[in-house]
Amino acid sequence: QEVSAFGDEGEGDLLDDWTVLCAGEVWEREEAVRLRHTATDALLSVTGEQYGRPINGQREVHAMPQASQHNFWRAMEGVFMKPSLQQLRASAAQLHSEL
Repeated sequence: QEVSAFGDEGEGDLLDDWTVLCAGEVWEREEAVRLRHTATDALLSVTGEQYGRPINGQREVHAMPQASQHNFWRAMEGVFMKPSLQQLRASAAQLHSEL
């Protein structure tokens, strides 16, 4: 499946929704996760294709129906927030499926 994102001023549709699949109740900082497309159940995967533009070394991604070593993702940069115990308890009481 081709992976793309559309929308206008922050408004998209159901095809923009992805679910983070992690090993536990919360996504741990060093943990690899999978991203599942909510509408199709396909997993975001990397192909073997590599490009020079627009970003040198950029790799192509697509969605695959089966799990493999090519659909694990790890955050390498960003802002990491450590939830408080109270936040963990509150989030355990609610299930979120949107990314």
